[in-house]
Parts: sequence; structure tokens; C-alpha cells
Amino acid sequence: ANGWADDPIIVPALVIQAYELVWMGDFEATERRLERADRDLPAAGEPVIELVARYAKGLLRFGRGRLEEALEALSAAESVRQRLSKHILTVDPRVQLIEVQVRLDETDAAAAALAEMSSEERDRAEMRLAAAAVHLGEGDPERALAVLRPAIERSAPTIHPRTASMDALLFAAAAHNALGDIRAVEESLERALDVAE
Repeated sequence: ANGWADDPIIVPALVIQAYELVWMGDFEATERRLERADRDLPAAGEPVIELVARYAKGLLRFGRGRLEEALEALSAAESVRQRLSKHILTVDPRVQLIEVQVRLDETDAAAAALAEMSSEERDRAEMRLAAAAVHLGEGDPERALAVLRPAIERSAPTIHPRTASMDALLFAAAAHNALGDIRAVEESLERALDVAE
């Protein structure tokens, strides 16, 4: 009714807002933006916008604990990502996709997804988080800690070193907890809070 549906900028703006809002934990606003974008998204839309929209939807479902729906949305996002040129810098849904698979006790599928990646991809800080999730799912917290170390120390390649380090410290806390080392859990959490500030 307001004529915005014909504006080529409105859908990308809604999708980018949804992506930012989901990371801030504002799930209601994320949902509203995604619903509006879905209504106005052209049938043959821009693949990068489609990727970000599906990824944001997957993150939203993951955040709300709706793991089966998260798996579906993140798988769809990964499908779109695979169609894009490897030279285009985009979001990568594989980390959360692997985490969801582990939470759904699909650890073998998650490990297989990691094994299909090149060593260069697995070396990225974000993929180290995914590998840590797999190792924790397999009951191997020592291996999780080993794979996290470069992400914590910010020596693993990433475009978001601060966020990757903070997330790695949170995974490290979970690994230390699995080992029963409460002091190391507290230290990892304190370091994550320091990074977040």
C-alpha cells in the first residue's frame, strides 16, 4: 500500500536489518523483517540477499531452539552459498549448520561436512569453532581445546578476530566443563567477557 514493494532497495535493507538484529538477540524484530522480506522478495531474487535471508532465518530458529527448522534454513542457505562464486565474500552458514547437526545428535554428518572442506577452510577461526562442536559432540574435549587454541590466540585467519576469539573462549569453557576443570571454565568465561567489552 505504501509503494515500497516496488523499491529494489527495501528487500535488501530488510534482510540486512534482520541479520543484524538476530545477532543482537532481537528475535521478534528479526521475524518481522524476514516476514516482510519474504513477501516482497522477487521470485528470481539476488542470490546474496537470498543467502543472507536464509542464514538469518536459520540463526533465528537456532536461537529459539527450533533445531529442525534451523537445520532446514541453514541447509538452504548453504545451498545458495555453494552456487555463488568463491570470490564473493559472503556469510558462511556452515559453522552454525554443523553446530545444529551436533545438537541434533547428527555428529557423523557434522564430522563429514568438516572433512569435505579444504584444510585452508578448516583452518579459519570460524571453522575451528565448528570442529570444536564436533569434538565436544564426540566426547573429546581435549581435542576441542587443541583446535580452538589458534582462534583464542587470534592466529587463525578470520575477518572477525574479536568475535571468533570470544566464541572460541565460550567453546573452551564448555570443553573445560566437560573435563571437570571448574577453574579453567571460570577463566575462559572471564576472558570471553574481557574480549566482549
